[in-house]
Amino acid sequence: MISDRIELRGFDEERLANLVGLAGTPGRGSSAAWAPGLVVVRSGHSVVKALHTTRGRLDPAAVSLDLDLPALASGHAARWVVVAEVAALGDAFEATAGRLMPGCDLVELMLELVRSLGAEVEAGRVAMWPALTEGVTVPDRSSVERAFDLVLPPQRSALLYVFDSDALHAEVICVRGLRDVELLAGHDALGVGPPPRDWRGRHKEVLDAIARNMEPPAVGAFLSLDAVRSLRDGLAPAGLSALVRSRELIIDPLPLWLSAPLGLAAARGALEAGRRTGSRLARAMDPHGRGARLADRLASAVKARVRSSEVAGQIEGAITQIGAGADLTSLLGFDPFALAGRLSALLRES
Repeated sequence: MISDRIELRGFDEERLANLVGLAGTPGRGSSAAWAPGLVVVRSGHSVVKALHTTRGRLDPAAVSLDLDLPALASGHAARWVVVAEVAALGDAFEATAGRLMPGCDLVELMLELVRSLGAEVEAGRVAMWPALTEGVTVPDRSSVERAFDLVLPPQRSALLYVFDSDALHAEVICVRGLRDVELLAGHDALGVGPPPRDWRGRHKEVLDAIARNMEPPAVGAFLSLDAVRSLRDGLAPAGLSALVRSRELIIDPLPLWLSAPLGLAAARGALEAGRRTGSRLARAMDPHGRGARLADRLASAVKARVRSSEVAGQIEGAITQIGAGADLTSLLGFDPFALAGRLSALLRES
């Protein structure tokens, strides 16, 4: 899914750091503040090595396996901890290598490694806290490929633009060829000058430039840095619709697989489309425009009713259920948001 000859065009270390920073404490040109963790390698009941992700190597004698994992993490100022038997790591890597086929890519390698480590967790030879994989199905290759084709079809692009006020804070354009992702680009690669400062009103200029210079966008997200912080902090589905209504988040193009979590916005769009269609029909039947004005008044009344009644809440409740993963799980064979949400919560510093 990711070409071994992937091209980077106008996408440098600073842009990568800006994107990574969105998961932690954002700051242009700075890396994220990752939550500290503890990795312990043991042989039986003896600690062979211990590594703290921010303090470096620890004295094995200072790490006690008599503590439970939360206490062990707390004693070393860690947000997460992994304790693994030496032999378990070797067996996991050996099992991974044995299941791989010639020509596999990085995604397949990581899936097999996670699956092998999961087997060691079930066997009790690897322990982790929090239990990130509990209740989360590790997808197989075909499921990941279905998800990939759904999100980014062949010869299409996907993009993310994040703005701090009216200045571009972070961006990436991902372009897929017939099979794999072949290009990661920054905005400068478009050769059209800086992005519009009025990004809410003129974001389609960016979409047009990508379609002309690369591949037509399949999905695009334009949002403010404040919206990123809201999403990162575990925004409820109702809040997601609020971000769309306030245009702090613009999804354009909006693919079908994203329309469920943005249900109220989609419902309003449908009403607006119905109003325009009704007006056109009314004008066709009544060239003097009286029918068109009547259609406009009726459509406005319906929109007001949706806003002021329980209908909006009912729609949002249904959308919440769909957004919980039922449809995607049925379609893909796994819930792509479950583990991502856990990892996001774990890796945040605060």
